[in-house]
Amino acid sequence: MPMGRDADMSEHFSTSAVSFAGPLLTAESGVETTPQATRRIKKREGSSEENGFAILGNNGFKNEDYRCGGPGLVRLPTLNEILKPNEPLYILYHEELVGPLRDILEKWNVDSKYIHLVRRYHARDSPDTSAETVVVSAKKHELDSSWLHACQEIHHLFLQHGQVRLKIEISDERALEPVFSRSITATDPFIHKWQGLKGQILNILEGREWTLLSAHLRGPRNGKFAHTVVICVREDSRQNWNDVRDSIVHHLDTNDLTHTAVEIIRDSIFHYPEQAAILDEQDWNKKAKLGGSLGMGGESTSSFTFGGFVELQFHCHHQWKRFGMTNFHSIANDHCLDDWKRHGIIPDDSRNNISIDHPSLGDHNMSMKYYEDKAADIQTQKYYEVQRRFEGEGPSLSRSQKANFKYDTDLLNRYIKTIDLANEFHQKGNQYLGRVYTASGFRITATNRILDWALIEVERGRLSNNEIPSAEEIPRSRRERYRPDGTVLQAATYLEADMHLCKIGRRTGFTEGRLGALHVADLQSWSKNQDGSWTKARGSLHEIFPVAPPETFGDPGDSGAIIMDRNGSFVGLYVGGCIETGTSYFMEASDLFHDIKDITGAIDIRIPQDDSY
Repeated sequence: MPMGRDADMSEHFSTSAVSFAGPLLTAESGVETTPQATRRIKKREGSSEENGFAILGNNGFKNEDYRCGGPGLVRLPTLNEILKPNEPLYILYHEELVGPLRDILEKWNVDSKYIHLVRRYHARDSPDTSAETVVVSAKKHELDSSWLHACQEIHHLFLQHGQVRLKIEISDERALEPVFSRSITATDPFIHKWQGLKGQILNILEGREWTLLSAHLRGPRNGKFAHTVVICVREDSRQNWNDVRDSIVHHLDTNDLTHTAVEIIRDSIFHYPEQAAILDEQDWNKKAKLGGSLGMGGESTSSFTFGGFVELQFHCHHQWKRFGMTNFHSIANDHCLDDWKRHGIIPDDSRNNISIDHPSLGDHNMSMKYYEDKAADIQTQKYYEVQRRFEGEGPSLSRSQKANFKYDTDLLNRYIKTIDLANEFHQKGNQYLGRVYTASGFRITATNRILDWALIEVERGRLSNNEIPSAEEIPRSRRERYRPDGTVLQAATYLEADMHLCKIGRRTGFTEGRLGALHVADLQSWSKNQDGSWTKARGSLHEIFPVAPPETFGDPGDSGAIIMDRNGSFVGLYVGGCIETGTSYFMEASDLFHDIKDITGAIDIRIPQDDSY
C-alpha cells in the first residue's frame, strides 16, 4: 500500500518540518552588511541552527523556535475540544494546577497571554486521537531553551498530581501561522532554470525516501513569498535530510538562485482519511452519485470518492459497457496481492473478489450517529412540554414560542426521515455497488506518468448518469468562473497552461484550482509488500494549486474524484494532495484512457453522454 496508512501522522513527529534553508538574506540598500545578513537561515525540525545546532528537546519534549511542549506535541494544524466544567480533570486543573503553573511560567520569564485546558488533535485525525493538553499562548523574545525548561517543570507538576497523560504546550502565534503555496508564473525566469535544476536535485535524491519534488512560491498569507524547492519525504524517514538540503543549496547558489529556498517536509499525496463525511439523502439513493462516498465492501475503515462512469467498447459485440471509476490506491488494502500492485488487476482474475459499497460503511455509521444525536438534541423534556402546550394542554404559547416549536419540529422530522431512509437502504443491502473489474496497480507509463485507477463493474440497478452541479448549485462566489455546457460530465478535453479546473469530491465537494506553468510534479510512491519489503515507483502527475488559499482543492477522502474544466469537460482523475502545501495531483484523461484500453483490450473508451439511466 502507499505510504500514509501505516504511519500515524501526529504520534511519531510533532512537526511536518524536517529541514529548511531560507533564501539568502541581504542587507537593504544603504545599510551596512553584517555576516548574518548574507547567509541563509537554516532550520531542523522547526528549530533554528543559528549557533550550528538546533535545540530539539529531549525525553519526549519537543522544542521548536516558537512552539514547545510534551511529552510529544500534537502535529499542526490542530483542533481543540473544551473540557466540561464537571469533568474531574477540569476541576483539578482550576483548583490545584493553574496557580503553580503560572508561577513556573513567571519563573522562566514566559510572556504568557492566556492558558486553556483542551483536548487537542491534528486537524486531519479523528477526535478519538485527542490528547488532554494545557495550551499556553505566549510571545517568545529569544530563541533559547527557557520554554523547554518551563515545560519540563510543568510536566513534573502534573506528575505530582497523578496526571501522567496530561501534556503541556507553549506556543507563539508565529508557530501557528500557516505557510501557503502559489504557482510560479509562466513569465518568471525561474521557469527556464527549473528543468536543469530538477535533474540535479533528482540525482541528489537518488536512494532517498522522498515522495514529492516540486517548485512553488511559498509564504504566509500577508507576507513575502519566495521561490521554494519543495521536497516531501516519507513519514517514517529518519535519514539525514540536512545533508540533502545543503547539497541542493550548493546547486542553487552555483546556478545564481540564491533567493530560492529549500523546504523538506513529511508528507505524501496518498492519505487515508480518519474522518468520515456526513451524508445527505441523495447519498442513500439507489442510483450512483458522481462525487459520492465509496468504501470497501462491509468495511468501515476507509472511504474514498466515486469518480463517475466511463464506457468501454469491446471487439466481441461493439456495444458500449458502462463502468464506475475510482483510484487503485484506495482499494489496495492489506489483502491486496503484491503482483496486483506491480502489474495491475486484469479482468476475470479468479483471485479478485473485491467488492465496493456506495456509500461507505464508515460514512453511513458516522452519519447515522450524527442525525441521531441531532434528533436527540431537540427531543428534550422542554421540547415535549412545549409540544403539550402547543396541542392545547396548559398555558398558551406566544407567537415566537410557536414559531420556534414549528422550526424545531420540522428539523426533527427531517432528521427522522433521513434516519429511516438510511436504515431502509442499508437493511435492503442497497449499499452494494459492485465488484472491482480491473485496475492499474502502481505502474508508470512509457512517458513517466503515474497510473492509479480502478474500474468497478456496477450493478445494473445502480447505473446512472454523470450528473454535475449547475452554476446555481455551487457557492455564489464561484459561479462566475464555472459555466458548464450541460447537466452531465462532457467528453474529455486536453490540458492547457494556467487552466481553470474543478473537482467534485466526497470530503470537500465542489472546489476550484488552477494549473501552474510548472504543472508537472515528480513523485515517488512507496508500496509495502506482504513480506515487509518496500517497492517504489517514480513518475509524475499534474499539479493543481487552489484558487484562493487557505481553501483546499482536495482533502483525504477525495481520491478518485473526477477533474473537469470550467465548462464541465472531463480532464482527469484526482489521485491525492499534499496537506502541507495545499497542492493536489491528478492523472490526465489521455494517460488514463490509454492504459485502460491496454489492460482491458477495449477498442475505444468515452465519457457517456446519453441519459438512458
